[in-house]
Amino acid sequence: MKCEVCGIDLDKDGFCPKCNRRYICLQENLNIMDGYRIAKINKLLYHSKNHNKYLEEKTDYELNYLRGEFVERYKKEDRLNNDYEETIKTLDGKVIYHCHEPLSDHINHGNAKKKEEDK
Repeated sequence: MKCEVCGIDLDKDGFCPKCNRRYICLQENLNIMDGYRIAKINKLLYHSKNHNKYLEEKTDYELNYLRGEFVERYKKEDRLNNDYEETIKTLDGKVIYHCHEPLSDHINHGNAKKKEEDK
């Protein structure tokens, strides 16, 4: 690395031997993790009051606060074939959670959990 004023090589501590300016090297890393989401809608093929999508599939990356690291989450809801699948794994491929069951059996999860006053 060279001094911006003098053009002389800096010493190991980042000081210019001629003008005695000090340079600090800052480095910032940014990791971008991208996912996808597919939602298929066909009102003639599938019609429901609550859900107009007959297939939803998504992969995204989210921070798992308990583990303190990012995880990959894959989720698929196929309402025509009554299929539900969810897999959560670490970025190195270790499976933390896997669920594959009929969608009709997948009740009382997430926002559909019964609240204390409903029990």
